[in-house]
Amino acid sequence: MLITHYHMKNGEREIIDETPSGLKLDARYEGSPYSLVCFGHHHPIHYFKTDQRVYLNPGALGCNDHAIARYAVVELQKRTVNIQLIGTTYDNKAFLESFEQLKVPDREFMIKAFHGNQLERDFKDGSNIS
Repeated sequence: MLITHYHMKNGEREIIDETPSGLKLDARYEGSPYSLVCFGHHHPIHYFKTDQRVYLNPGALGCNDHAIARYAVVELQKRTVNIQLIGTTYDNKAFLESFEQLKVPDREFMIKAFHGNQLERDFKDGSNIS
């Protein structure tokens, strides 16, 4: 099993692939001994099963278009890999509002890019998305 934040090539981290696939990742990890590669950095969920191995990015725990913490439970048993993708909703309104209260630099961009502009979209009428 390999757990990595970035895919590495010759000791250097690679640019995020916006359209990863099992075939691309098989080419990247050709000859490696891993049957499971868990990776991150890119926020969407990626789950690919190929003849060579399983690739898993459960998605961002908190950076998402909705207030959902995404994660995976991986169970390894006798040469089998069982993966359960889970998403749990939570109330993140106070967290998002703190960007303004704390005057976080470039907060408008961060809320839009990493949180799908949830304050504008989901809380503008005072409601909560949970």
